[in-house]
Amino acid sequence: MSLNGGGRKMPTKLPHNCEACSKLSAPQARQKNCWEDKRCPDRRSYHRKKAATAIRRKEQRQNSSIDMVAGADGKPFDLAIPDTYTAELCLWINRSNQTIHAIGARLYCGSVMTDRTQVIHCWGLTNAQVKQVGRSILLAMSAQHDNIPLPKFRVVKEFDASLCPLTDCHVY
Repeated sequence: MSLNGGGRKMPTKLPHNCEACSKLSAPQARQKNCWEDKRCPDRRSYHRKKAATAIRRKEQRQNSSIDMVAGADGKPFDLAIPDTYTAELCLWINRSNQTIHAIGARLYCGSVMTDRTQVIHCWGLTNAQVKQVGRSILLAMSAQHDNIPLPKFRVVKEFDASLCPLTDCHVY
């Protein structure tokens, strides 16, 4: 007799190395000893989109709990929904020594990218200096867009350093 309803297997937690592998480029991931053609592409995709999916689900839960606002005549009010700005931090990380290779940022208004910073190399910067660069990016984006409040980066995306988008990159 099965306790989980009809003999279905309970999902297991994905291995930690799948999360690390999701941050590598596809050719690098395929060279790993653990690579399986049937499972790995889906697992890599899941881990790459996990943070954005969690944010989207949280917003959906919050939005579904809000009832439709209606006037005395039963018709809904015409509400002006303010633009919401979201800052996204992009990091290119050297996996061999866990250092940040390059940093960049994007600004979204709703689901539309409205601005992005130029990617810059972080060679020789300490962790404190990299955090200061991040704060400076947020302040600059806020000032450039009528001082919109950007207290922190809402999403952080990590990429392998070999995918560095700078054309003058001397390392890759």
